[in-house]
Amino acid sequence: MSPSESIESLNDCFELLKIKLIEYLKTIDCKKINYGIQNLLNLNSLSNKEIKEPRTFLIINFNYTNTIEKYLNFEWPEDGIGLKYELLHIHGKVSEEKKYPIIFGYGDETDKYFSLLEELDNHQFVKYFKSDGYGLSPNYRIVSKFIDTTEYEVHVLGHSCGSSDRVLLKAIFDNPRCMEIKIFHHKREDFTTDFIEIYRNISRCFSVDNRHAFKGKTINYIERNHLPQY
Repeated sequence: MSPSESIESLNDCFELLKIKLIEYLKTIDCKKINYGIQNLLNLNSLSNKEIKEPRTFLIINFNYTNTIEKYLNFEWPEDGIGLKYELLHIHGKVSEEKKYPIIFGYGDETDKYFSLLEELDNHQFVKYFKSDGYGLSPNYRIVSKFIDTTEYEVHVLGHSCGSSDRVLLKAIFDNPRCMEIKIFHHKREDFTTDFIEIYRNISRCFSVDNRHAFKGKTINYIERNHLPQY
């Protein structure tokens, strides 16, 4: 089997994996998401303890479900959150595949092997990098415009910040307009958390000569900033 035939076979397998993932996600009943939603009021950064007046949020949803919308549409008490937000399904949405085409693949074009794959001048070798998928939606450009025109803070909820989204995350984090990065960590049953794993992944999104900015922007571990779990 030639290299071209091998990569086409691999891409066929990847496409099947994508189809099966979408089929699975469609079986998830997001109507049940209202469980424990009141616990979100305990998150300082999502309460009027820190938000003194309504502020505008750009919410970037990296998964393919409408789970986040269940939280955003919750009828908050008067002393709760005053949210004005724009929600972007950056990787598409399974319930609206035609409007939000699913983007499924790898997103680290800074990988040393990516340039080698591009030089092969065969689109099959880079078919499942996310960059092409971003061209099918205005969402990436909306993010770019936002981070290039205003100062902002970043709140990380439920994202590992790993290499699969590194190019986009680098643009968001390693940006002079990014003033602060706050990690909401997952507390495990053994009372450990994933804070350090996320912290390390975020550090890799910064240029080597800009790690000082990473340490200055990223809020240190705070025990109470853990996400409620079902």
